[in-house]
Amino acid sequence: MSSGRQESDDTRRLHAEHATARALAECRSLYEAAPRILQAIGASHGWDDAALWRVDSAAGLLRCVGTWHSTAVAAPTPGSRGATLTPGQGLPGRAWQSRRPEWLDLAGADEPAPGAHDSSAGARSAFALPIVVGDETLGVLELDGPDTSPPDGALLEMLATIGDQIGQFVVRLRAEEEVTTLFEQSLDILVGRRKIHFQEPRQFFFAELPQIQFYPREQFAWLDRVEAATDEIRDELKAVMRDARAFAPYVQTVPGRPKPPESAMLDNPAWSAFYLWKDGMLVAENAARCPRTLAALEGVPLNRLPQRSPSILFSLLKPHTRIPPHNGLVNTRLICHLPLIVPAGCRFRVGNETRSWEEGKAWVFDDSIDHEAWNDSDQTRVILLFEIWRPELSERERDLVQALFAALDAQSGQKPSWEI
Repeated sequence: MSSGRQESDDTRRLHAEHATARALAECRSLYEAAPRILQAIGASHGWDDAALWRVDSAAGLLRCVGTWHSTAVAAPTPGSRGATLTPGQGLPGRAWQSRRPEWLDLAGADEPAPGAHDSSAGARSAFALPIVVGDETLGVLELDGPDTSPPDGALLEMLATIGDQIGQFVVRLRAEEEVTTLFEQSLDILVGRRKIHFQEPRQFFFAELPQIQFYPREQFAWLDRVEAATDEIRDELKAVMRDARAFAPYVQTVPGRPKPPESAMLDNPAWSAFYLWKDGMLVAENAARCPRTLAALEGVPLNRLPQRSPSILFSLLKPHTRIPPHNGLVNTRLICHLPLIVPAGCRFRVGNETRSWEEGKAWVFDDSIDHEAWNDSDQTRVILLFEIWRPELSERERDLVQALFAALDAQSGQKPSWEI
């Protein structure tokens, strides 16, 4: 390549980086910035088509936020902003799933990979670059063009720079959205639309932990793997449910112990459980029936306290049943729900926020804050429930909590009164 050609390529790539920075500085949303960014990238290397995808973590999808098409080539089949792809679907979905750049020789492909649009006439290759910030993939850049060679080092470096700019923009937007949401909640409290709810664990309060009702999904990257196993976990659940005696009441009478706050549900099979782990011990017979469920939880930071935690269970709520408001025992753990069978009309409240479960979409919440649940439908609701350490606790603090409860047990000489 001549020095003049090299200089021209370098200039175009530098222009693309500057144009991206300017678009992100001047625009208030990724939808607004995407056309300008894609046009700058497309012109920098003679691409025919370009698309920008953003990861929708809540829905488990890639969503197209913008497309661009070169006027120098025949138009492709019209694409649509807002198109979606699942993990592994099409070249963008593959890049999202693998977290690596993906290149495809369209001329040699058996069939076109789905994207935001069909490739333009003459397009001979496609390329997708994941946009990664830290451990999180936030989006994917998709490009189609006439070049049959994979992108060279200089082009990859330019696209990585632009991807980093876009990623930082998404992070900033998300932070602003969270601040706005928190401010709106504060206004609701000010005018009386919401009440204030704080941690009120019934046994042990660890001081100075943040008061968060539902935790941001993005803090728990391992949830992706748990959610991906939803179908396998549900299959094992359905096999268990064929045994009418498998589930036992969630809240049971313990001789010599006071009634719990959920005494309205005491010994009531309308709220029942099937334990794989209970009070820190594997329930071997039950666990043997659900090996894939336990495999999906490998690597999860389960809360561990002697004779207490972890507990892992299927929680079943029968039709037209309400779990009354109650608080958990400690604020050193968080509770995770993976919804498996959820008919319409099921709700869950933590503090002053009420949500509806969606099958396969997990959430994490602080059960030391007042919470309750409803099943107003005519069908049974079942979730997978398990407990994890609060992420704010250091390893040293976790060791201290474990040592505290071990000392209390040694002093009492009795099996502790405990519940999930």
